[in-house]
Amino acid sequence: MRPARNRAGFSIPVAPVAVIALLKMISYLDRPHERNRDLSDLAYILEDYIPPDDDRRFDPQVLDAGVKYEQASAYVLGLDLGELANDAERQAGAGKNGLAGAAVVESRPRRAPGSDRGL
Repeated sequence: MRPARNRAGFSIPVAPVAVIALLKMISYLDRPHERNRDLSDLAYILEDYIPPDDDRRFDPQVLDAGVKYEQASAYVLGLDLGELANDAERQAGAGKNGLAGAAVVESRPRRAPGSDRGL
């Protein structure tokens, strides 16, 4: 968590934007018919994750990957999300649904046999 300060000097912990983006992905994948707002939020994050003049747009890793300037913000978000995952999570993410898909499966409540409700 990073503290955010307002003009009066109050400080509150705020999750990094990359974490918020990941949670929005998981939320949408879990209930796509109910979470259209998450897609709008993700579009905004993907476009504006880094400012237009951020040096990371021109990082050798970004340029060597052939990423266009307009897509650099989303690419850097992906790099930052990759830094959040440990080796086990990366291994799980290599499957059919990717990291977000693996996280969705683990975040769903367990169901009792023959029940429509979580435990």
